[in-house]
Amino acid sequence: MIRSLLALPAALVFAFAYASCALAWALLLPRTFEPRKERVIRAWGRWLMKILGLRLEIQGETLPEGGARILMVNHVNLLDLLVFTAIWPDRGTVVYKKEFHRIPVIGRAMRVLEMIPIDRSDRAAGMASLAEAAARIRDRGQTVLIAPEGTRSRDGRLLPFKKGPFHLALATRVPVQVAVMLDNAERMRPGTWLVRPGPLRLRYLPPIPTEEWREETLAQHIAEVRARFLAAGLVERRESGQDGWTLPR
Repeated sequence: MIRSLLALPAALVFAFAYASCALAWALLLPRTFEPRKERVIRAWGRWLMKILGLRLEIQGETLPEGGARILMVNHVNLLDLLVFTAIWPDRGTVVYKKEFHRIPVIGRAMRVLEMIPIDRSDRAAGMASLAEAAARIRDRGQTVLIAPEGTRSRDGRLLPFKKGPFHLALATRVPVQVAVMLDNAERMRPGTWLVRPGPLRLRYLPPIPTEEWREETLAQHIAEVRARFLAAGLVERRESGQDGWTLPR
């Protein structure tokens, strides 16, 4: 408890100071920043984890760098952000909720880094964000990180999946890879900002090809991906939540 109380303000100061320096670098010297931005992003997450006493343990093997893919991850709490950035792939981007724009400096940095905001309250805007993600995959060969639950579960149990990320796979036909975070709810328990030092396990599962996916069997593909999350050690929470967003292909 004492270590957590001391580490939290240090982590907050570092997070905003580092982000401010990175933002200034990106705005003032974009040519020198651009080839180094992935390393800058990874260093932010990794240093914050060290300050908070977290140790990332990666299990399984990810796809080789340089290929377009959709990286689907479960969404628990703010520690997810540290894990995402610590494993940030080359040519990576993320679909994130627009509410992050309210956070000083960090919201601005996410926009400068060309990450993709999504407005969950506006169906048309949400579809436009997914269309932008599809274009990034096709035109730039980017890896897109996205949470199929669409929101935080807070207690670590797996929420129902939204259909949007799976329409993204239909629109691009790139491999889907599942990355399961197993300890985030234990390290930061619901209702508290304190972080308990210890391991954070991230388990990569074998990629799922999508070339043969079809609109009429979408529910089957969603169930297949969901089953992989559950088999990796997550517990299911049953609630209504699927949407019907569709992207042109």
